[in-house]
Amino acid sequence: MIPCPGCRRRTFTHRELLGANLDGRVKCPACGELARLDEISRCLIAGVLALLLWILLLNGNIFYSGYLFVFSTLAIITGWRLLSAAALPLLSLEKAPGVCFDRRQNIVMIGTIIITAVVIDGLLSYRSDADKRHATAVSAAESTRSQ
Repeated sequence: MIPCPGCRRRTFTHRELLGANLDGRVKCPACGELARLDEISRCLIAGVLALLLWILLLNGNIFYSGYLFVFSTLAIITGWRLLSAAALPLLSLEKAPGVCFDRRQNIVMIGTIIITAVVIDGLLSYRSDADKRHATAVSAAESTRSQ
């Protein structure tokens, strides 16, 4: 358990960090104050997560697939929560500014990100296929001209 930055009671456990919002903020069960990981803790988790994601992408042959963004988003969200909960005794919290997202806002944000990624991926693949068709047509025209 680690202390709340607002009330200094040892109230944060693995359960609270596993249930953190997408913006990384958690509410103290004792005082209701919003808290998030401090800057050093966020850097440590982000560094470990970047290395793990790189290894997963390259060894899992997902690096060149159309599902790269969706897989990366899910891996980062899940990995952030798991690493935060696993490294709990080493981490510290700070008061979080602003308002915390609720569950509905989190779902809308994830949905928007995934839909945007699918649309951009579709546009890029359409453009890539058009370029390949053009290159094939040009090479076929050149081969008939040379004969």
